[in-house]
Amino acid sequence: MEKSTGPHSSPFFSFIIPVYNVAEYLPQCVYSIVNQNFVDFEIILVDNASTDNCFKLCNEFANKDNRVVVHHLSTNIGVSGARNLGIKCALGTYILFIDSDDFIMPNTLMRLREIITDQIYPDVVFLDTIKVYSNGLKIPMGENFCSSKINGMSSLSVLNHLSFLKKYPGSAWAKAIKSDILDDRLTFLENLVSVEDVEWTFRLFGVANSYAYCPLDFYCYRQRNNSITKSYTPSRALAFFQIIEKWAQEQPENEYRLIINSFLAYQYMILLFNLSNLNRVGTKTLYMRADRLKWILSYSRSPRCKLAHISVAVFGVYWTSRLLQIYHKIFLVKGDEMVA
Repeated sequence: MEKSTGPHSSPFFSFIIPVYNVAEYLPQCVYSIVNQNFVDFEIILVDNASTDNCFKLCNEFANKDNRVVVHHLSTNIGVSGARNLGIKCALGTYILFIDSDDFIMPNTLMRLREIITDQIYPDVVFLDTIKVYSNGLKIPMGENFCSSKINGMSSLSVLNHLSFLKKYPGSAWAKAIKSDILDDRLTFLENLVSVEDVEWTFRLFGVANSYAYCPLDFYCYRQRNNSITKSYTPSRALAFFQIIEKWAQEQPENEYRLIINSFLAYQYMILLFNLSNLNRVGTKTLYMRADRLKWILSYSRSPRCKLAHISVAVFGVYWTSRLLQIYHKIFLVKGDEMVA
């Protein structure tokens, strides 16, 4: 592993960016941070054994700006492994995760810093995101956070508010996290494929005590043409099963686990949607497994999950999964996608 020279003082923000074969997008990602009107940050690039021009690009960024730290890995340790390495090396007061094909909006870090200080350094700050399509279309992802129900409120009050949103806010990159709370309880699991953020956020909610919301468009999620179809895989469906079966409690032991069940109802809906996109060969056992977990929908709080609960009761698991596919196609253009 090779490490470049980087900052030695403690910056306010640390950006952790796993990098793998994204030479086409990496410059926009890095420059969206470097060109901010706020300078107190570091960028940690974890080059996950890229085989394209990323090795050279990472070194060029570090040579031009000493706030950029580069770790070149000889073997690919996955997104979770790269993030865990970045956390160990991060010096910042707050940590943000960015996928290397995404970027952040101009001149947003200053405002984020102001909100953090105004809210007396909360453990977690929720960020608004925009989905960016290859044709230039930009659509807010519609998290619908409410400042008055987050800023200064108790942890359970905040989680209760989140449980009624139409989407589960499970993405690591849609949050700024106080580095002090990122101990061994909050490492990313390296055996989960493509849904590692979902499970990690459950544990984050169990650790964090204070929250805030930054009400401005911040994170730009690039919807690449092949990223949707690649997500519909048996391994991803199995990862959803793993998360639900690990966390669900038929008799929740406390208010926190009751809220977690409501989040899991959303994940169950996403699981059904994913099953509808798989090749039918071999999915019978997966639908049978899903049928045994349908009780989790009884904890639904968001309107969309409640509709899925009714649909499963009336039409069953299989036909509900097909209806979810139709719903997705109808509302895709409005940005109302079903995402983990």
